[in-house]
Amino acid sequence: RTEGACFHPASEPFAAIAGESIDYAVMENTARAAMVPADMGWSDIGNWAAVADALADNADASGNVVRGTADLADCSGVFAMSDGPRVSAVGLKDVCIIVANGEVLVTTRDGAQGVGKLPGAVNQ
Repeated sequence: RTEGACFHPASEPFAAIAGESIDYAVMENTARAAMVPADMGWSDIGNWAAVADALADNADASGNVVRGTADLADCSGVFAMSDGPRVSAVGLKDVCIIVANGEVLVTTRDGAQGVGKLPGAVNQ
């Protein structure tokens, strides 16, 4: 269905589509691709550590990035994001703490890529 300029695909057939990277689905199956070198400042934000890196311009002197309400003491390289409850952390280094929609995720920056292995990761 459409609403003005927005198109909403039917949910059932759309959900049945297998997720596949554009690299595999398109680029490896075409003989008509071209590349142009460009520096666009783009990042493939695929995990919470990458989100923190994208927000690094807002980091404090210890490299901590906060979105929402958080108190960080003696922390460095911490990304704390909360959609409500206060995040309080002491003495942490290179950790991501995400509070969203009643869910809490805590991971090291190095472990952020493995979040998809968790049963509740669909919500995180």
